[in-house]
This record gives sequence, C-alpha cells and structure tokens, in this order.
Amino acid sequence: SAVLFYDDCENEWSLTDWYPKPYTNIIEVSPEKARAGSSSYKFTQKPYPTSNSHVELLLNARNSPIYIQNFPYNKEFWIGYRLYLPADFETPYRPSNHGATMQFHSAGDACDNSVSNGPTGTFFYTPTQGQWRIYTQGVSAKCTNTSKDRVHSSYATYTPGKWHDIVIHFKFDYRADNNPFFKVWVDGVLVKDDYGINCWNDAKGPRFHIGIYSQTSSGLTVYYDEIRIGDSNSSYAEVAPKGSAPAPVEPSFMEPPNTLRLKGASSSQ
Repeated sequence: SAVLFYDDCENEWSLTDWYPKPYTNIIEVSPEKARAGSSSYKFTQKPYPTSNSHVELLLNARNSPIYIQNFPYNKEFWIGYRLYLPADFETPYRPSNHGATMQFHSAGDACDNSVSNGPTGTFFYTPTQGQWRIYTQGVSAKCTNTSKDRVHSSYATYTPGKWHDIVIHFKFDYRADNNPFFKVWVDGVLVKDDYGINCWNDAKGPRFHIGIYSQTSSGLTVYYDEIRIGDSNSSYAEVAPKGSAPAPVEPSFMEPPNTLRLKGASSSQ
C-alpha cells in the first residue's frame, strides 16, 4: 500500500505541497488546536462582505509518485484528515452561496470559459445547525452546464467544539461504464455510499481544496490536521487519522450496486 501525500500541519506549507489562496482572509499554522503533534492549519474567514467569501489551500503534491494535483479519472484514491469546528461555530449557509468546508473542484478546458459547473464534490452546510450535505454531481458531455447527468446528496452530522475524523474513498469518472464511486466516513460511520458519474468531462480531473467558504457577517474559523492521501492499494486504516475508530466491515468496493443512480433516478437529490 502507498501513502502518496502526508502533511502533519506542524510547519508552514510549501508550494510543493499546497497553493494558498487566502484572498483577504488568513491561513496560518496555529498551536491553538492540535490532534496530532502541537499545531494545525487554521483558516479564518473574516466577516463578509468586507472580506472575500473564500479562504483555502489547493493541493499541489508535486512530490507524489502519482500525479494528484488533478486526480486522474478511473483510478481509486483514499483521503483522510481531521477537522475541528470551534464551539461557537455557526452554520454559514446562505441560499445564494452555500457555505462549505471542503471541495473537489473541476479544472476547466478552453471550451469551458463560459461554463460554470462548479465543484464535483463538496461538504456543504445546510440551514440546520450541525448538518452537512455531502454533495456530488457529474456531466458526461463536454463543455456543457445545461443539465447534470447526476446530482446526489447524503447527510451527516457535525458537532461544534470537537475534532471530526474524515475519510473519503473515491474514483472519479464521467463515464458510467467505469463504475465511479464516492464514499465518506465521518468518525468511523459510513455516511455516503454513492456510485455513478461524479465529475465533468474535462481534460484534467478534479482538484482537492480545503478551507472555509461562507458569507457570514461574523466570520468563521476552522482547523485541519493530519492530511493523508493514498492510492488504490491504500486503505481506511492507513489514511485515517491516528486513533480513529475502525471502518465498518462491508462488501468489496469493487462490487457496485446493479443499478446506477442516473439523472432523474435519485431519491436523495
């Protein structure tokens, strides 16, 4: 098995690992919260609209033996990390721009200049305090945003004032025949188990972003720690933050359901 990328969040990131986009906000190494070691990455989004609604790190991972700055299609990967939401964290949901805390975003082609398909996978916040909407969507045609082949939502709970262990197992593809999938565990509980088209038909696959996206008048803070990425030979146990609960035993990931949830067929949109 292989861990392709690991960041313990103890020291300031390098451009080899991440591309920072603080905009008018703040990204820093902070001793305020830590689950492993003595520090974590702290993202502070100042009150909106006096500041930008985004503050994020984009994965570069230039030393990875496999190119994962944009995740290649039809290949399995694992990601694990820890996320802390302060005790006074308030849901950043706004109908015009849903708050989010992680996203896989498309990398557009030249023909996508007028197309805005947005993220292919996201941890959105809902109007309900303490609830994430884990969202995936995909399009099989090139250079279009007129319709989505698939939109799928699952829901998970979060608790302000504690660390959450997140593990994601996925294979991105815009071709249903390749059986793409997207699975998420939160604190050892499988909360998303989705099969079907889950990205855009672009020259490059989605890119991994961490941070906070919101339009709150009070601003928000989140912390990330222990970020690992593994290839298809990795596992939940290998990428999960140390001390995580083991994943539930389940059937092989290579045996998807017989029926793919295609456009118009999902009851969980």
